[in-house]
Amino acid sequence: SNALFHAPMFNSHGAKYYGTASVSQTLFGEGSWLGTGCGKCWKVIGKANIGPNTGMTTTLVLKGTNLCATDICRGGPHFSIAAPGFSSSSGICDGLEKNEAEGFKACKHWMTDSQDPLQNCECSKFKSAVLQSGCENFLALGWNNIDVNYTEILSCPPELEALPCWEENGYSYPQDGVPKMCMDPNGDTDVTNSTLTPVTLPPTHGLM
Repeated sequence: SNALFHAPMFNSHGAKYYGTASVSQTLFGEGSWLGTGCGKCWKVIGKANIGPNTGMTTTLVLKGTNLCATDICRGGPHFSIAAPGFSSSSGICDGLEKNEAEGFKACKHWMTDSQDPLQNCECSKFKSAVLQSGCENFLALGWNNIDVNYTEILSCPPELEALPCWEENGYSYPQDGVPKMCMDPNGDTDVTNSTLTPVTLPPTHGLM
């Protein structure tokens, strides 16, 4: 899974979560495949605009994995965070992992059918603890199409360098099962019980 996972405590970026995102053309670079932004990492700082923690600032480190669709990322810098259960293209995921079909649709209508952030999202529908945790971590941000402050970092954290196991699989997608580091970058035995004290920094970089 490329979903948000808890960053190591006291990491140098002050991040609560590490994760991945598809990025807009501005960040990705020219073309639609292996642009100059593919594999780069950014420190992203945002403030919750919905839910019980409105106003809470959270810092992420996101790795760009692919070019974001133009109907989602229109002009300028944009990060579309990988969040299990929230994607409008959930049919692709549940087609590959049929036993998680209900999970991938768990939050598809979040903040669309209702403006109540506590409605239309049930991360518990995932069977995989890693996918459920990724869903819960994104939900906990309280981010609904917010502006963020971001800056490119010189080198990705080692936990993100290990994703998405492209080289280890002969520069292709894994065909025989999923390698351990693809499923769970932290190697956690119980992802859903991983808790860290939030470390937040004030926004200091240009708006997205």
